[in-house]
Amino acid sequence: MSTAWRLVSRYWFDALVLAGAGVGIYIVFAHEGNVDGPEGPVWLDAILIAAIVAPFLLRRRFGFWALAAVPVIVAVGAALDGRLVPDNGITFLAGFAVAFLFGQRRDIRQATAGLALIFGAEVTIEHYDPRGTTGDIFFSGLNVSNANATKRPVRPLPKSVRASRASCTTSSGTASAS
Repeated sequence: MSTAWRLVSRYWFDALVLAGAGVGIYIVFAHEGNVDGPEGPVWLDAILIAAIVAPFLLRRRFGFWALAAVPVIVAVGAALDGRLVPDNGITFLAGFAVAFLFGQRRDIRQATAGLALIFGAEVTIEHYDPRGTTGDIFFSGLNVSNANATKRPVRPLPKSVRASRASCTTSSGTASAS
C-alpha cells in the first residue's frame, strides 16, 4: 500500500473538516447583510464557524471531550448570533457528524451524554433564533436520533464469558467442538 493511499485513508475526514470550515467561513461572508443571514459581526461569525468544526480535528487525541465541545460551542454561538447556526449549512453537517460519532462510542454512557448535549444545543439554537419554532426542535431531534442510532454502542463481553471461551480453546488455539 502506498504512503499516499495510507494518508488519504487515515485523514480523509480531517480533509473534509478543513474543507467544511472553509465553506462555512465563505458562507458567513457571502450571507453578510442578507435579511435571513447572520446578525452578528462577520469576524465573530467566522471565528465561531472555525471553532465549531475545529474540535473534529482533535477527536483522536481527546475522544469524547472533543466531540462534546462541538454542541457546547454551537450553543454559545447561537447565544451570540441567533441566525448564524440556522443560516449556515456547515453547522447542520457538523451536528449530523457529531451525532454519528457519538453514536459510534463504545461506552453507552458517553453516547447518551452526547445525545443529551446535542438536544440541549438544539433547544438553545431554537431559543435564540428569532425565526425558530418548537417544531424545528422536533424535526432536528429526529435527524439527530437517526444519526445516533446508526450503530449501537458495543459493550465488551463480561469476564465470565471471556473466561468460558478461554477454557474452551484447545492447545492448538481453536475452539473445541463440544
